Amino acid sequence: MPEKSNLIIQPDTLDLALLESLQHKPAPFTPGEPLFWDDPHISAQMLQTHLDPETDLASRKPETIEKSVAWIVDELGLQAGDALLDLGCGPGLYASRFAPLGLQVTGVDYSRRSIVYARGEAERLNLEIVYRYENYLDLADEGLYDAALLIFGDYCVLNPANRHKLLGNVRRALKPGGYFVLDVTTPNLVYHQGDKSRWYAAEAGFYRPTPHLVLENGFAYPDERIYLDQYIVIEEDGAVKVYCNWFQDFTREMIVEELAAGGFNVRGVWSDLTGTPYEEGSEWIAVVARTG
Repeated sequence: MPEKSNLIIQPDTLDLALLESLQHKPAPFTPGEPLFWDDPHISAQMLQTHLDPETDLASRKPETIEKSVAWIVDELGLQAGDALLDLGCGPGLYASRFAPLGLQVTGVDYSRRSIVYARGEAERLNLEIVYRYENYLDLADEGLYDAALLIFGDYCVLNPANRHKLLGNVRRALKPGGYFVLDVTTPNLVYHQGDKSRWYAAEAGFYRPTPHLVLENGFAYPDERIYLDQYIVIEEDGAVKVYCNWFQDFTREMIVEELAAGGFNVRGVWSDLTGTPYEEGSEWIAVVARTG
């Protein structure tokens, strides 16, 4: 990424060369602005989207979450007293449904705002859930859990090195024979097909509470099965931030091979986490794996 972070180089003069360079197609997994999940304004917008029952942009809709929880419990044979680790738990939409079943639930998320909300809801509902504000790439738990979850494509946003690190963290955190449940996108996901470019100006919006301009680019890397959503946010004073949302799509063979390299045996794959049988044209792959 360019080191400069302001488009105004002189009074009334824009650095158009910088603006043009920001819209070049970056190398896969080039990082963007590091402060995202904990940005005071953006995290509030994210939480609002998580909690909106009419959209599945940040979390799946409540009826799908209910079906997923029931299916996971049945498929894994989870029983009261079993320990469950919910990675990227957000505001606790899954954790708060597993806990009433008698499971000992721990939720980990890197959004301080989501963890604060989740703790408040657990207290309100009188649920004994442990919520931790933590980057799951730094997870150091050992042999504590019967199952771990990473739901709604969180695995796909990580670069290869971080995926390898995460698998090691999860394997270490699980008890012998513990389960790892996750879902990943496939190249069939319509949203990830083809490049795109658009812009909009707003008085206030998702990225800023003040007037700003957003240049949105979508870049496809079909050979690597990677897709990027990039948002260039320009404020009134010319300050620029670039947010990069990377997605690694997988085929069934790719995810099985990668989990095997990370020490997991894949027990089965489905088209979603409600147990829909897997089809080659599916947009998602849901996986149940187990430590060796």
